[in-house]
Parts: sequence; structure tokens; C-alpha cells
Amino acid sequence: METHTFPLEVVERSEERSLFSNSAISLHLQSLGYPQKSIDSMLMCGKVTGSMLKNCDCGSELITLKHRCNLRTCVSCAKNRKLRLRRKYAPFLNALHQDRDYSLYFLTISPKNYENFDYGMEHIRKSFIKFLRTKYIKNRVKAGLYVLETKQSKEYGWNIHIHCIIYGRRLDNQIRGKCFNCSQNLIKQDYITKKYYCANRKCGSENVIFHQNSKIVDLFKLSSKRDVNIHISKQDSSFFSLNYMLKYISANKDDFLTPLDMAKYIKATYKRKLINVFGIFFKHKFGKIKCICWRCNKEIEFCYDYEVIMRFQESIKPPNLNILNI
Repeated sequence: METHTFPLEVVERSEERSLFSNSAISLHLQSLGYPQKSIDSMLMCGKVTGSMLKNCDCGSELITLKHRCNLRTCVSCAKNRKLRLRRKYAPFLNALHQDRDYSLYFLTISPKNYENFDYGMEHIRKSFIKFLRTKYIKNRVKAGLYVLETKQSKEYGWNIHIHCIIYGRRLDNQIRGKCFNCSQNLIKQDYITKKYYCANRKCGSENVIFHQNSKIVDLFKLSSKRDVNIHISKQDSSFFSLNYMLKYISANKDDFLTPLDMAKYIKATYKRKLINVFGIFFKHKFGKIKCICWRCNKEIEFCYDYEVIMRFQESIKPPNLNILNI
């Protein structure tokens, strides 16, 4: 009898998937006191619950309805969530007036890793609020929206950081130091390796000395009492910026070491906002999101009436070709 062996990597991936299965996660959530109703919703995700009728200028179409848990850790819900949030925020961002004084910027704030997840989530939120209330930031930033991204490392603990789209004037994120090759005073830090190098594009030497943090790094360190790395870049396209930020509203099993850690994350983020807004974004009343057909460019109407759906199903039912002629 012929036997088949599988590579070790395939076996390990299979075992990892079973560890992070919904049934395994649900057991940990129960032990943590997570609401049973929410656990049942997670286990039902993807199951067919009914149907609805979609109407636009293209015609009518029957759509199958599936249950959605809308958890941040659910891969199947991530795409729909991104599309929904993009439809909500994109029109407002596109309408913002940008000139030489006020523009859109993408800001990433990454404090030193935290040992405790719950403490880290609360600390970074409070620190960011204090940062926004400093005189320098209040005078230069009119509005923004931000998300929190979380990753776990066995060696370094919890990496909790902020991704933010801000609308305002230019912020000082220039690091002071000295390059021994070209003698200029501005240096930069590599976001990944954390090494300093010369900001002169023609030079780029690592033969530099660090003297002083940038203005916004010093302000966040003062607000958080914690070491931090900050990266900021001007954005030419609000659509690109929003798309880039929305990829951070979800978490997956690769961000966690064990199923228990993933369950703790789900519990800690229960009923917390995916996106937080401030400034004029907070005051703005976002209207009802319209669903537009990509083919006819008209608003789509949805019908959930059972009798209407049944009549539509009868009208599209194929004729019975097995009827015998007597």
C-alpha cells in the first residue's frame, strides 16, 4: 500500500490553523467572560440567513444574505467593512480644500512596546489625546481620524501604534544632529532599523551624530512619558491615504502568538470604535451611505419583503421539462 508524507511546513501550518479555529477561540472567550451572544454570532459568520431583492437600472437580482459577525479578527468580514467605511469617509476627505498652508498628512506614532495589552491600549489612547491638546498641535492640526494597530512579539511584547490621517499645517518632524561627511544638521531615522542617517539625498551617510529629537517626538514623549518613533508624510491623494489606513482596522492570527492572546484582543476591543475622529471631523454629520451600482451608476434599492421575493423567484423559475404528455 502506497503511503504519502507531507512536508513539515505543511503539517505545521495545518496545526496552526486548527489552533486558531473559531471553535478554539470561542472556548477561550467563554473562559474570559465574553458575551455568549457575541460568541454565537462569531460561530454563525458566513451562514446563509435569507435573501433580498436588489433593484437598479440594470434590473432586479436576488442576493443571498449571510450572517456577519463584524469582528476585527474575521477575514471574511474585513472586505465589506473596508468598503463601508470608505464610502462613509471618502466624500468628506475629497471635499477638503488643500493649498500651500493646509494639506493631508499620514502620521504613524509607534511608542515603545508594552508588556501588558490592556494597559497599552488605554495608555496610548490617553497619551494621544494629551498630544492633540498641546498648544503646538492645536494651532496646526484642524482635524483627523485614526486607528490603532496591534501586533504581538514573543521577544518584545505588544507593539501598539497609531495610524492617523490629519488635516492641517506642516508639523516639525526634523531630527537635529550632524553629518560628518557633508556637515549638514538634519538627519533622519530608518523606520525599520531605527538607525540614523543623513537627510541629504546626495549624501545619505550613517556617519552622523544625534543631538535633538523633532518637535512632535518631544511633544509625544512629554505626553506619554515613553520613548516613541514618529513618521509623517504629505499625501497627494485622499483616496490613497484612506485606503492605506483602512487596511489597519483588521487583525489576523499572524499578529498573535496564541489563540488565548487573540481571544484577549477580541474581548479588549469589544464595542470599541474601529476609527476615531477629532476636530472638524468629529463635528461633521455623516449622511446615510448610498449604495451605487458600478455598472449603471444609479442608487441601488433593496427589498426584504418575503412575498415580493417569492413572486420574483417564481418568475425566474425554469419551466419543468419532465412533465409527461398524456
